[in-house]
Amino acid sequence: MLAIKSVAARSRNAKNSSASKSGVGFTPIMANAHQILTSLAGQSVSAEAFASAMQPLTSAGVSNIAVAVSGGADSMALAILAADWAKSRGAIMTALTVDHRLRPESSSEAQTVAEWLAGRGVSHEVLSWYEGDVVRQLSRSAQDAARDARWVLLTQWCRANDCPTLLLAHHADDQIETFFMRLARGSGLTGLGGMDPATSVNTIDVLRPLLGFSKTDLVATCHVHGLDWIEDPSNHNTKYTRTRFRQTRAMMEAEGFTRERVLNTIAHLQRAKAALAASVRDLHIAACLWTPYGTASVSAPQLYAAPEDISLRLLSDLLRAVGGQSYGPRFEALQRLHNKLRDPYLKTITLHGCCVSRVGEVIAICREPSAVRECVDLVPMVPILWDGRFEITWNATEATASKFRIRPYQIADKALWKGYDLFALLAEMPARVRRTLPVIIDESGPVGMPDAGLWRQDQAAVSQDVTVRFVGRDRVASVFLTEFQGE
Repeated sequence: MLAIKSVAARSRNAKNSSASKSGVGFTPIMANAHQILTSLAGQSVSAEAFASAMQPLTSAGVSNIAVAVSGGADSMALAILAADWAKSRGAIMTALTVDHRLRPESSSEAQTVAEWLAGRGVSHEVLSWYEGDVVRQLSRSAQDAARDARWVLLTQWCRANDCPTLLLAHHADDQIETFFMRLARGSGLTGLGGMDPATSVNTIDVLRPLLGFSKTDLVATCHVHGLDWIEDPSNHNTKYTRTRFRQTRAMMEAEGFTRERVLNTIAHLQRAKAALAASVRDLHIAACLWTPYGTASVSAPQLYAAPEDISLRLLSDLLRAVGGQSYGPRFEALQRLHNKLRDPYLKTITLHGCCVSRVGEVIAICREPSAVRECVDLVPMVPILWDGRFEITWNATEATASKFRIRPYQIADKALWKGYDLFALLAEMPARVRRTLPVIIDESGPVGMPDAGLWRQDQAAVSQDVTVRFVGRDRVASVFLTEFQGE
């Protein structure tokens, strides 16, 4: 059970009983670079300091923002700071709590957060991940599945509510812990560059305005504003790598690994990471072609003419994009594939949910059919990210009794479509590509296959209301996802 921190119990430990201007600031290196602490930690974050942190990350016209609030001290502090910031600018702010349902008490915790924020006049919504009840029983990592589900739920809500900006509460200590954890895993430049203050996830601008502030700054902010928060006992459980790194911080600082030095190192790495990303983007534009069906072809001569680090990064991004994955493949597997693709007639290799082959000068990458299993409801006016690759929106303008779902193409579907004029387009597709495309179904079977323009005659009107967009391409040469850390 999570413990709720009481303001009354904490008050005698608070250094200051009233708000004070924080001397903690940051030096922006570039638009999406790291923020650096410039003073001692432990001071409440003032409205002025928060506005300064937001300034390089947002455009002047931001009018609608969302904040992910787990209920921990970090996100509660962010919610209040962002609410005041939005109010001063006439913007709308909504706090979003994901009820992951991995623990029996998660729903009541989400309701507690809702009540706290309602008491502060902050608009709040709970997004429930109902699959969590099942996933927590599985042997595979429920935390990984929950992390991916949080991203989907948060960004889907933002798209459905015309909210282009999502704020997360990652702070300087999260950044440092991430750096050391990735260093221990042997990560390269991208991993060691840590979390970016501004990035894009599923077409939503994701901002981390607290990277220039410490954990103790945010706890102090909760003290000053009289905020309660939920304390997750897993933060003290040494079975988690992050907890063990957190407990060794004092020893590391004594050896010279101070907060400021580590953050400065991360800032240098982020500058280098940005330069490499620009080179990957250039190679992507020059060497790659995409189809609306989520497949990519790459010019092998251009790929291998580039510096190896650039070609490896592009190949990793393409696998992530085509496979609808949050992260790229492990480096050892990526390097083996990179070497094998030098063979001009390489038969199909599967990696990271993709099928990869080469014929002559062309490398072809498509989704691995056996990896596509997702079946989800199609909800009116709510963009659905299906299989991590296609954004499908049902723009239903009137109430409907029809219940539609989205699943992958099945061989038996051919029996319905083969009598249609447009079936030729579907028939010309390679079978492995066809089997990775979305099909809309109802209780009677297939309704439509948007990518091929095929629709059942009795549901032809639906074709005017459904839009499909392949979003994987946006993940190339961008920081699509970084580690979503709990508090």
